[in-house]
Amino acid sequence: MLDLSLAPPSIVRLVAWLHSEGYSIVSEQRAERNNQFAEYRCGSRVIGLTADRGEWSITGGTSSMTDCFHPDEWEAFLDGFELAGDLSDLDHQVDFVTGRWRDAIRIANQQPGAESELRLIGRDYVRRRFGFVPPGSP
Repeated sequence: MLDLSLAPPSIVRLVAWLHSEGYSIVSEQRAERNNQFAEYRCGSRVIGLTADRGEWSITGGTSSMTDCFHPDEWEAFLDGFELAGDLSDLDHQVDFVTGRWRDAIRIANQQPGAESELRLIGRDYVRRRFGFVPPGSP
Protein backbone atom coordinates (compact mmCIF):
# COMPACT_ATOMS: atom_id res chain seq x y z
CA MET A 1 0.00 0.00 0.00
CA LEU A 2 1.22 3.49 -0.81
CA ASP A 3 2.45 5.58 2.08
CA LEU A 4 0.39 8.74 1.71
CA SER A 5 1.59 10.41 4.91
CA LEU A 6 3.61 12.99 2.93
CA ALA A 7 1.41 13.00 -0.18
CA PRO A 8 -0.30 16.22 -1.29
CA PRO A 9 -4.05 16.41 -0.56
CA SER A 10 -4.87 16.00 -4.27
CA ILE A 11 -3.10 12.59 -4.35
CA VAL A 12 -4.93 11.50 -1.19
CA ARG A 13 -8.19 12.57 -2.89
CA LEU A 14 -7.27 10.64 -6.05
CA VAL A 15 -6.46 7.45 -4.12
CA ALA A 16 -9.79 7.70 -2.27
CA TRP A 17 -11.55 8.14 -5.63
CA LEU A 18 -9.71 5.15 -7.13
CA HIS A 19 -10.86 2.94 -4.24
CA SER A 20 -14.44 4.24 -4.49
CA GLU A 21 -14.45 3.41 -8.22
CA GLY A 22 -13.33 -0.19 -7.62
CA TYR A 23 -9.67 0.16 -8.57
CA SER A 24 -7.16 -2.09 -6.84
CA ILE A 25 -3.40 -2.05 -6.69
CA VAL A 26 -1.98 -4.67 -9.05
CA SER A 27 1.67 -3.66 -8.78
CA GLU A 28 3.66 -1.53 -6.40
CA GLN A 29 7.19 -0.72 -5.40
CA ARG A 30 8.35 1.32 -2.48
CA ALA A 31 11.83 2.28 -1.38
CA GLU A 32 10.59 4.86 1.12
CA ARG A 33 7.90 7.55 1.39
CA ASN A 34 9.54 9.71 -1.26
CA ASN A 35 10.10 6.94 -3.81
CA GLN A 36 7.01 4.90 -4.55
CA PHE A 37 5.03 3.50 -7.44
CA ALA A 38 1.61 1.89 -7.61
CA GLU A 39 -0.43 0.72 -10.56
CA TYR A 40 -4.19 0.66 -10.04
CA ARG A 41 -6.59 -1.22 -12.31
CA CYS A 42 -10.31 -1.47 -12.72
CA GLY A 43 -11.26 -3.65 -15.66
CA SER A 44 -9.05 -2.46 -18.52
CA ARG A 45 -8.52 1.03 -17.03
CA VAL A 46 -5.05 1.70 -15.56
CA ILE A 47 -3.80 4.56 -13.39
CA GLY A 48 -0.17 4.82 -12.29
CA LEU A 49 0.95 6.92 -9.32
CA THR A 50 4.61 7.67 -8.79
CA ALA A 51 6.46 9.59 -6.10
CA ASP A 52 10.01 10.29 -7.22
CA ARG A 53 12.02 12.17 -4.60
CA GLY A 54 8.69 13.38 -3.23
CA GLU A 55 7.35 14.68 -6.57
CA TRP A 56 4.08 12.94 -7.44
CA SER A 57 3.01 12.15 -10.97
CA ILE A 58 0.02 10.46 -12.56
CA THR A 59 -0.27 8.41 -15.73
CA GLY A 60 -3.17 6.57 -17.28
CA GLY A 61 -3.92 4.08 -19.99
CA THR A 62 -5.55 0.75 -20.66
CA SER A 63 -4.33 -2.79 -20.18
CA SER A 64 -4.10 -3.14 -23.97
CA MET A 65 -1.78 -0.12 -24.34
CA THR A 66 1.98 -0.52 -24.15
CA ASP A 67 2.38 2.87 -22.42
CA CYS A 68 0.50 5.07 -20.02
CA PHE A 69 0.24 8.82 -20.55
CA HIS A 70 0.16 12.04 -18.54
CA PRO A 71 -3.32 13.47 -17.87
CA ASP A 72 -2.44 16.56 -19.93
CA GLU A 73 -1.73 14.35 -22.94
CA TRP A 74 -5.12 12.72 -22.46
CA GLU A 75 -6.83 16.11 -22.15
CA ALA A 76 -5.11 17.35 -25.33
CA PHE A 77 -6.20 14.14 -27.10
CA LEU A 78 -9.84 14.56 -26.03
CA ASP A 79 -10.09 18.29 -26.61
CA GLY A 80 -7.92 18.52 -29.74
CA PHE A 81 -5.28 21.01 -28.65
CA GLU A 82 -1.47 21.04 -28.60
CA LEU A 83 0.33 21.01 -25.29
CA ALA A 84 2.29 24.19 -24.68
CA GLY A 85 4.14 25.73 -21.77
CA ASP A 86 4.23 24.09 -18.38
CA LEU A 87 2.19 21.00 -17.65
CA SER A 88 -0.83 21.49 -15.42
CA ASP A 89 -0.60 21.34 -11.66
CA LEU A 90 -1.40 18.19 -9.71
CA ASP A 91 -4.86 19.47 -8.69
CA HIS A 92 -5.85 19.91 -12.34
CA GLN A 93 -4.50 16.46 -13.23
CA VAL A 94 -6.49 14.84 -10.42
CA ASP A 95 -9.61 16.78 -11.45
CA PHE A 96 -9.16 15.46 -14.99
CA VAL A 97 -8.85 11.85 -13.83
CA THR A 98 -11.75 11.99 -11.39
CA GLY A 99 -13.99 13.91 -13.78
CA ARG A 100 -13.17 12.65 -17.27
CA TRP A 101 -11.28 9.36 -17.04
CA ARG A 102 -14.21 7.11 -17.95
CA ASP A 103 -14.96 9.19 -21.04
CA ALA A 104 -11.28 9.28 -22.00
CA ILE A 105 -11.03 5.48 -21.94
CA ARG A 106 -14.34 5.04 -23.77
CA ILE A 107 -13.23 7.40 -26.56
CA ALA A 108 -9.75 5.84 -26.75
CA ASN A 109 -11.30 2.38 -27.07
CA GLN A 110 -13.41 3.63 -29.99
CA GLN A 111 -10.41 5.07 -31.87
CA PRO A 112 -7.96 2.44 -33.12
CA GLY A 113 -4.99 4.86 -33.30
CA ALA A 114 -5.53 6.45 -29.88
CA GLU A 115 -2.28 5.23 -28.34
CA SER A 116 -0.25 6.44 -31.33
CA GLU A 117 -1.97 9.81 -31.20
CA LEU A 118 -1.29 10.16 -27.47
CA ARG A 119 2.37 9.30 -28.06
CA LEU A 120 2.62 11.92 -30.84
CA ILE A 121 1.05 14.57 -28.60
CA GLY A 122 3.76 13.90 -26.00
CA ARG A 123 6.60 13.87 -28.53
CA ASP A 124 5.37 17.09 -30.12
CA TYR A 125 5.26 18.74 -26.68
CA VAL A 126 8.84 17.69 -25.92
CA ARG A 127 10.05 18.92 -29.33
CA ARG A 128 8.41 22.30 -29.00
CA ARG A 129 9.19 22.83 -25.33
CA PHE A 130 12.77 21.57 -25.20
CA GLY A 131 13.90 21.25 -28.82
CA PHE A 132 14.62 17.59 -28.17
CA VAL A 133 13.59 14.68 -30.36
CA PRO A 134 13.09 11.49 -28.29
CA PRO A 135 14.76 8.34 -29.62
CA GLY A 136 12.60 6.53 -32.16
CA SER A 137 10.67 9.68 -33.11
CA PRO A 138 9.80 10.35 -36.72
